[in-house]
Order: sequence, then C-alpha cells, then structure tokens
Amino acid sequence: MKRLLAAALLVVCLGALAQYPQRPIQLIVPWGAGGGTDATARVIGGLLESELKQPVIVVNRTGGSGIVGHQAIASAQADGYTIGMITVEIAMMHHIGLTALKHTDYAPIGLVNADPAGINVRVDSPYKSVKALLERVAASPASTVLLTGETGTGKDLVAKAIHYHSDRASRPFVNITCSALPEQLLESELFGHERGAFTDARTQKRGLFETADGGTVFLDEIGEMTPGLQSKLLRFLEEKTFKRVGGLADIRVDVRVIAATNRNLEEEVKAGKFREDLFYRLQVMPIVLPALRERRGDVLLLANFYINRYNSEFRKRVKGLTTEAQATLEQYRWPGNVRELRNAIERAMLLADKDRLAPDDFTTLSRTAQTAMFRLPPEGVNLEEVERQLLVQALERSHGNQTRAGVLLGINRDQVRYRIEKFGLARAGVQPGAAA
Repeated sequence: MKRLLAAALLVVCLGALAQYPQRPIQLIVPWGAGGGTDATARVIGGLLESELKQPVIVVNRTGGSGIVGHQAIASAQADGYTIGMITVEIAMMHHIGLTALKHTDYAPIGLVNADPAGINVRVDSPYKSVKALLERVAASPASTVLLTGETGTGKDLVAKAIHYHSDRASRPFVNITCSALPEQLLESELFGHERGAFTDARTQKRGLFETADGGTVFLDEIGEMTPGLQSKLLRFLEEKTFKRVGGLADIRVDVRVIAATNRNLEEEVKAGKFREDLFYRLQVMPIVLPALRERRGDVLLLANFYINRYNSEFRKRVKGLTTEAQATLEQYRWPGNVRELRNAIERAMLLADKDRLAPDDFTTLSRTAQTAMFRLPPEGVNLEEVERQLLVQALERSHGNQTRAGVLLGINRDQVRYRIEKFGLARAGVQPGAAA
C-alpha cells in the first residue's frame, strides 16, 4: 500500500513539473471536502490571502472542480497568479490525499514537504485535534465505530474523515439520520426491498448497505432506532448479511458502519430503550468527541475553514478575522458546538461588507451567552406545540426552503421533512408566509 501511495503521488508530482518546470511548486489537493462545496474554489480563495511567489497546481478528480472552480482558477490567473490544474481518477486522488495527510497538521490548508525536488503538498481538511485518533481508527480493520458527544460536535465531519482517511476512500460514503424516517421506511432505506413487499413497492430497490458495498455507512442518531430495527442491525453487524424487505435470499456485503448519537447509550440500555448486545457490538471502536469549549485550539481553525467555504459559496473575498473577532470567538463557550460556530460564520459571511469579520459581525453570540433563549414558565408548556410553532416560523422565515429552515433550527433537511409530516403541516395546507 505504501508503494502504491508513493507512486500515485510521484505520478502527479511529475505531471506538475512537466506543466511548470519552475520550482518550487505548490500542489493543492482539495481532498475529503464533502458538503457539496466547490473545494477547488475554496482552497484557491485561501491561497489568495497569501503572497504566492511560485506556481500552483490544483489536483482534482476527473470531471470535478465545477464551474465555480474553473472560474476561481481563471480569476486568479487574471490577477497574475500562476495556477494550473491536473485531473486524476478519484481513486488516485484519495491515495494522494491519504499520503499527504500522514504528514500534515489537518489545518484548513496544511503545508507538507512531500517531495525533495521542490514540490510542496497542501491538503484541505479541518481536523487538527483528532489527527492521531483518526489515523488509528481509519487504518484499523474494525467494522464498527461509535461516535458520541454533545449535539453539534461535528460527528458527521469526523465520520467523513474516517472514511476518506481509510482504504475505503474510493468507495461510497452514505449517511442517513435514523430519527428522520418511520421504522418501515428506514428499514427499506437500509436494507432495500423486493417488488411487492408492501404497498407502492412497484420495483425492487437496493438499500444503503448494498449501495455502499466496500465503503462506509454512517448511521446518525442511532439512539432513536426502534427495537425492531435494532435487532435487524445487530444481525447484519454479526453476520455481514441481510435480506431485503420481502426477500428470501441473504445478501453479503462488506461495509464499515459508523454510528453516532448524543444520547448516553449506557443509560438507554439500563432503561431498556437500547439493546445491550447491539451497544457492545457498536462499541468495538468508541470515540468520544469533546465539546468545542474543551478544544479551544480548534475554534479559529474551524472558523477559517468555514470562511473559506462560504467565500466560495457566496462569491466573497473575506480574508479572515480581525484580532478582536478572534478573541471573541475564542472566549465564547459555544454551547451549540461546531454547528453553532458554522452557523455563526455563515450568518456573518452573508452580511459581510468588509475584508475581515469583526466582533460586530457576531453580536448574536454575546446575547446568547448572557441569557437563555427560552425560559420555562411556572405553569409549564406543551413541548410538542412549541416545537410545531418553531417549525412553522422557520418555514415562514425561509419562504418554505426546508434546508434553510433546518439551518435556523439546527437540524438537517430530513429532520425538517419528518417534522412536517409529524405535525401534519402539509395536510393542514401551511404555506410559506402563512399563519399556522
């Protein structure tokens, strides 16, 4: 494997030298970015902050980079930067990223001396504080990993990092939120179904485990899974086989399962809400993600990571944070963890009209720190009704856009859709901007 990775990196380095014989060369690998963001544009945006004196080569997957990425390269070239791009097959790109990440700090754009001929490799990845642990887990043969921690600690990011740092990186990474679907639909999503297995099952469907063969399946909010599905998941983890809903034949696949929860599963086991045998099966490789307030060294790294991401998405050129803004972010306790930080940066970037974000771009943080957002009245509340009203308000404010409503509520689109069905908002005819 080491020879293969070294050979992959050497091929690209030789291609870079052939394209630009000047030395040294910066070799950019926008690897493992995820999230649908144009990674090429993001890393170039980060480079524009520095004073580049040497040529830059962006390594991208065949068919990748997108319109925004090409525009970013063209814009940088127009500004006098020497930037080119080499495309490789995605498997080779993952090998290059894995090789480089062995030596980097996991900073948003970490610098690595990877070639004695004068080529430097920079890798785009935001996981400095868990570098050593991720490497061990990714390299291990363990088929199950359990991520625990408070809501918003970045469990989805860590799951992607484990996948893309492993030998499975060239295979699919699929994820599903267990609380977003009722039991029958979740079973069908995970295991697939045969034609005629239930009403509306007009064709055969492959499930996520089958689709991800050779790769990774991320089960978020595993603590919300029903007892019936827990037993079927346990059988799959033990035997590596499953049956489609309505099927008779066993199907064997090879996947790594990464499960995540913000619940205390040991307490759930004691309360009879979670199977003890499944808990211990998932505990093969447990990882506890500390709250952001416990890893303050990551705050500015993550802030700059998201600034670069939203520079690309919103087509802005914010260079970073003022010294005062850095102090504001480092001193804040971040009760919502990484998700709150991401949302704070996104909100600031949307309204930014300067080249650096200042403390007045984060005024909502000080208000949140000083007082609780909600206070329970002495007579109590109907929690279901409060949740329903907040959902309606979020949908109205986002003009019916479920993804943006999810950002406002700190949940994902699947969870928004589930709650719309739960409260019968679609049947009640609630429309964007309408009162509920």
